Amino acid sequence: MVKANAHTDYRLYDVRVRRRLLDAGIIKQKDVDKFLAGLPDMADEAEPSEVQLHEKKSESGE
Repeated sequence: MVKANAHTDYRLYDVRVRRRLLDAGIIKQKDVDKFLAGLPDMADEAEPSEVQLHEKKSESGE
């Protein structure tokens, strides 16, 4: 298991750019898997929250 440390470039594993970096060969899937396996489980630190969703009205007003 690879642990994230002060030298880990978290930008390489950002979910928003990961596919592009994988496709370009900048990172490999095994590197992503090792990085994710090394992240701590923070489930016990999570706090519940409430969200109110509002239905968006269509342009026709329906």
